[in-house]
Amino acid sequence: MCEGLNAQIVWKYFANICQIRLPQIRNWKGMMVFWWKRAAKINQAGWIRGVMPIVISWCLWKARCLARMEGATFQVNDIIRQVKVMIFNMSRNLKNFQVMKRNDFLVMEGLQVPIIPIKKKQVSFVKWELLRRGMMKLNVDGGARVIPGDAGGGGIIRDCSGRCIAGFAHHYGVGMSSFVRWVEVV
Repeated sequence: MCEGLNAQIVWKYFANICQIRLPQIRNWKGMMVFWWKRAAKINQAGWIRGVMPIVISWCLWKARCLARMEGATFQVNDIIRQVKVMIFNMSRNLKNFQVMKRNDFLVMEGLQVPIIPIKKKQVSFVKWELLRRGMMKLNVDGGARVIPGDAGGGGIIRDCSGRCIAGFAHHYGVGMSSFVRWVEVV
């Protein structure tokens, strides 16, 4: 799937479009991991980098089966065209992404896929409500990266005019978001 000359041409073609410099990877699993480490959910090009190795693998496998079972010739240009068509069809059903990086336009242009609009962020206004004289306000927050995962929390104490009196931050180790929120309050 990535060892033969034709397969390497296909992988290199799409790596160049997706702006990925391929190392000398000799096995399929290594190729998949390499691509998936460059994938991202927040932008369209990152999403394509995550899906691309699956689509390439499918098209290469299909072409290899046709060559072995039906005697069809292994045409690199046909495989490239099939991959582009599949990525185009998948891209039509995508929703908004969070960011569009400068180089993402080159990836979209190279694959000839439509550019998905960026999701607009909703702005919410927060107003400090003055407290009665002599009162203080405590604001705490925390979380975990993954569940369970590296967790931490912190907070800030403000006086009645909004000035910071004290703050704190603490690393809790491995935990879950609900545990972190409970520890903050206690």
